[in-house]
Amino acid sequence: MACFCSVLKIEVGELKEEVLLLQEEIRRLKVHLNGSVRECEVAGVVGNEASSSEVQSVSRCEEAVVGEAATATSSEVQPSTCYKWRVVHSNGRRIRVRKVKSEDLKVGNRFSVLQDECTSVASEGKGTTAPANGGKRILVVGDSQVRYIDRAFCNRNKKMRDRVCFPGAGVGDIVNRLDNIMSGNGSKPIICLSAGGNDIGKGRREELLDKYRSAIDFIKSKGGIPIICSILPRRGVGNEWLSRAIGVNCWLDRYCKELAIPFIDNWNNFYGKHDMYARDGVHLSGAGVVALADSIEKAIGEMPMILN
Repeated sequence: MACFCSVLKIEVGELKEEVLLLQEEIRRLKVHLNGSVRECEVAGVVGNEASSSEVQSVSRCEEAVVGEAATATSSEVQPSTCYKWRVVHSNGRRIRVRKVKSEDLKVGNRFSVLQDECTSVASEGKGTTAPANGGKRILVVGDSQVRYIDRAFCNRNKKMRDRVCFPGAGVGDIVNRLDNIMSGNGSKPIICLSAGGNDIGKGRREELLDKYRSAIDFIKSKGGIPIICSILPRRGVGNEWLSRAIGVNCWLDRYCKELAIPFIDNWNNFYGKHDMYARDGVHLSGAGVVALADSIEKAIGEMPMILN
């Protein structure tokens, strides 16, 4: 700051000298023109012609320079015009602080739907009993693609239907939780498995097929009735991912026919239909959820002998 003030004082001194020179020049011109500054030509100022307005501008320039020099020599040195300071005032108004009672403050988490594990009460077998009429419960189990299937499928019969979703889970993750999922859901619950998309490209195909076998065997060992949904296509994943998913679906179709269990092939219902997906190309839109729910509804309707 001291260095800046020293430089500024030197500039002020130079300005004073310039002002004195200008004042001397102006006095000389006034004498030479004999009071006719506004009407005569001033040869020494511009070298050619100078109108009355130009002479007035010279006077204004003189006043501006003198004013700047006077300001610079004041007791409180101001910065140069290249660095202008601006003070913002609140005009004397005080900021009002509103006090809110704690009981009136509502706190919520708008991102609760993005929690790591999205399960219903029935998924862990807590507080759930079998229907009184001896009917079979229908559980749709899968990854985040079935998150909103309860709106289009479970709401049609809330007492008999439920959905369990594990975002980001693969088939093996679901197999490890099937015991808790099936407990407390009556005799022969129908388990509709819709997963596998998160497993594509993360391991050998045979390993994924073994996970499907384990899931089907476990459901049957617990007295449940398995329904297998095909892996749904995704947008923007490339031909390699699509090719592997088609290969797994073809194997599932053959394997389910051998075991005489329902297989829901939704590949053609979703492939190339952008309106079935959300913006990320993975999760389902409202239309996609309805299409998936209708396909499950149709598969269940075609197995009346098992349900009776």
